[in-house]
Amino acid sequence: LAVAGQVLVQLALSRQALDARAINLAGRQRQFSQALCKALISTLQVPAPDRAAAWSEIRDILPRWGQVHAALIHGDPDLDLPSGPSPSLAARWAELDPAYRDLARQVNTALSNHLLDPTTISGLLVAQRRYLDLMEAVVSQLDREAHDRVTQVRWLEAWFFAALAVVLCSEVIFIFRPVVRRIRDEIIARERIEAAAAGIEGVTHAELGERAFNEPSRERTIACG
Repeated sequence: LAVAGQVLVQLALSRQALDARAINLAGRQRQFSQALCKALISTLQVPAPDRAAAWSEIRDILPRWGQVHAALIHGDPDLDLPSGPSPSLAARWAELDPAYRDLARQVNTALSNHLLDPTTISGLLVAQRRYLDLMEAVVSQLDREAHDRVTQVRWLEAWFFAALAVVLCSEVIFIFRPVVRRIRDEIIARERIEAAAAGIEGVTHAELGERAFNEPSRERTIACG
């Protein structure tokens, strides 16, 4: 039970690390979407010579944003993300995916043309706002499931501790206590035997002393006679 408890703790720690990783990356996805929209809008606000830096930032962020999105849904060992989301989390991802694709499409279109149509800014901001709201729901679901797993592990640890306590008490009652009683009985019996032997030896010494005392008296009686 003690070994099983330690295994359980190690598995729980590993799972907590994976949960923390997923929550962190999901939070960064919101930052990536905001950075993409900010960089796109800045291409309309900065002078032409400075727009290259904005487009470069978009080219750098966009593939990472897409990679993490796929990894969070399907898992990725390279990013330490587990596969097989819960049904509730899978439903959240299913709600988010269209919003992600819509926002990614608009960003890719602007990047391909190196031009952001000013008339599409409102649509871009609406898509980004919808993506942020749905991603917030995903992060909340991830955090809720991580908290539920921690609570479950704590209950399991309590059950293991209770079971271990029962086993130890049973060992004391049914194993150690009878052994101690038997050892005590053997010690008492040995002490009785030693006491009896000591008594017999004391009687023998008294008889020998009495005989030694009586022998000279008998000899004197015979001599006088």
